[in-house]
Amino acid sequence: MAHTGGPSLPKQHDGGPAELSRRSLIRGSMGLLACGAAGCLVTDARASHETQASVPVDQSADERFMRRAIELSRLGLKKGGDGRPFAAVIVKDGAIVGEGWSRVVTDHDPTAHGEVIAIRDAGQRLKTNILKGCRIYTTGQPCPMCLCAIYWSRIERIYYGFSVEDSATIGFDDRVFFEQIIKPLKERQVPETQLMRDQAFAVAKDYLADPRRL
Repeated sequence: MAHTGGPSLPKQHDGGPAELSRRSLIRGSMGLLACGAAGCLVTDARASHETQASVPVDQSADERFMRRAIELSRLGLKKGGDGRPFAAVIVKDGAIVGEGWSRVVTDHDPTAHGEVIAIRDAGQRLKTNILKGCRIYTTGQPCPMCLCAIYWSRIERIYYGFSVEDSATIGFDDRVFFEQIIKPLKERQVPETQLMRDQAFAVAKDYLADPRRL
């Protein structure tokens, strides 16, 4: 879910080859994030088929929870929000266990997207950082950061309202971030430089050797 405007992208005509290529790139990078390994791209059709087959769907309940997320997005615009239409709820065993709307501007926190706030809320309520058995309902399709947070928390299913392409039409363009993720390190917009690897990894080795580690 986008909450900060990224670098601008050149406009393409809807339905043209360039736009189709861009959408394919976005889908591929989202699959790459889901796999967590370079080159492991999952097509939408295959991922959708496997998910639909493994998770039962109650459309009436799903719509009720999505309506709550939409309600929160409106509330966020009017009361304490930062004027952005992004909100999410997390559900476990048929009950809402986490809620949140975008607080990027109000909290001076670029990570305070609606999904992240909802994940933090669920973690506090359930007293755990592992949200297995949970589903998330979010008004906008998750951005790369939120998608990774969802996978880290082990949430098992995502429902979203408007798409990444829809977000771009209102000034929140996540597509550039998906594109950056699948580029080689040397081609990314923000340079990445490895520094003091041995000293840093020494702490990681200490962690591995500690019998009290979590």
